Amino acid sequence: MKKFFLFVAMGLTLGAMATSCKSKPKLLTEAELISKVDSMYQVQIETLGGDLDAACDAKFDDLVQTAVDSIMASKN
Repeated sequence: MKKFFLFVAMGLTLGAMATSCKSKPKLLTEAELISKVDSMYQVQIETLGGDLDAACDAKFDDLVQTAVDSIMASKN
């Protein structure tokens, strides 16, 4: 009886392994990949857009002043 159970379990395991090897993952075409990346990008922009705009607005004056100082220093 134990041998029978062992053979059945081994057969089920081998059967599961054999069928899992047949299914290959679906590879995306270049167009599908670009579309997927674009949609993920749009979600991130919608999520982070306001925060990024606020950070840019907060630093803008300092960045402009740093650039002006750098330009003026290079003229001397």
